[in-house]
Amino acid sequence: MLLRVLKTLLRASPWLLGLLFTMYLILIHGPRLAVDGHVPLAALVVRLLLCGALLLVAVLLVWLGRRGKQQAEPQAVATAAVLDELTERELALRERLCAWRQRTGGKLPGLLVIGPAGVEKGPLLGLPANADEDLRCSAVDGYGLFEIGGHLVSQRHPQEVRLWRRLLDDLGQSGASGQHPRGVILVLSAARLQGATEVERDQIALSLRARLEELASRFGKGLTLQLIISECEQLPGYGESLAWLPAD
Repeated sequence: MLLRVLKTLLRASPWLLGLLFTMYLILIHGPRLAVDGHVPLAALVVRLLLCGALLLVAVLLVWLGRRGKQQAEPQAVATAAVLDELTERELALRERLCAWRQRTGGKLPGLLVIGPAGVEKGPLLGLPANADEDLRCSAVDGYGLFEIGGHLVSQRHPQEVRLWRRLLDDLGQSGASGQHPRGVILVLSAARLQGATEVERDQIALSLRARLEELASRFGKGLTLQLIISECEQLPGYGESLAWLPAD
């Protein structure tokens, strides 16, 4: 307890000495201060009131500083918890990729399946829905599909940016074992795009462009790109327009 008090005094000593020196000047030499012949600090009561006001301001500043630190502590704990959770998710990504490499032996060409947040990609490829997982690896028709969670593509939080970069690093390391991604399957929802605002559509386009540029920079511009547009049947007039098409 005593050491804690001493540390606090040592930290505050410059400010404390400055405050005491200022109060000393006001109390002892205040009567010497004159403005156009007027001496505002001539009376002892005025000098005492001014010193009291300075002391009150100092106490208020100290209290505000302590309150700010107390409010920052829960935020620091929350940030540490997020980092711990992020580390667990990164390890889960790495373990999932390692298990996939061991299971396939690096014999299947890889395709990255990406799309905006909220778009289900799995059912279009004959797989169960996957809305929460960061990564899911599966084999379909002789290809290894790396289905990446939409939140890693949209990247609305800093931890998702870090997860995306970690995933690209791990996928790049897998290239030595013959599992370097060969292409990208981009899945979009026509109904969601129609229901989105212009600003939301712009954000989706910008995020997809940024992710595709990152993939091209990491794995080369020879990556093939396939586009799948789902939920077209929810668009007005889509079913009627199909009825007018030739049967063949």
